[in-house]
Amino acid sequence: MRVPDTTRKWLSLGMTYAASDKMEYSVGYTHLFTKDPNISSTSATANTVTGKYKVSGDVLAASMQYKF
Repeated sequence: MRVPDTTRKWLSLGMTYAASDKMEYSVGYTHLFTKDPNISSTSATANTVTGKYKVSGDVLAASMQYKF
């Protein structure tokens, strides 16, 4: 079974800190806002699936860059 498509809105924040001329640290965060989609599906054998899904997501990223 697949997760139904739904309307999505993304909110992302990030920042970079330059510790020196050669070293940088970066972090970022994204939250996915969605509406909870409904499903109503009937198979070829007349079995029916109905329900509601909760869909959400969060992404956290970090990086370090060294220039030489």
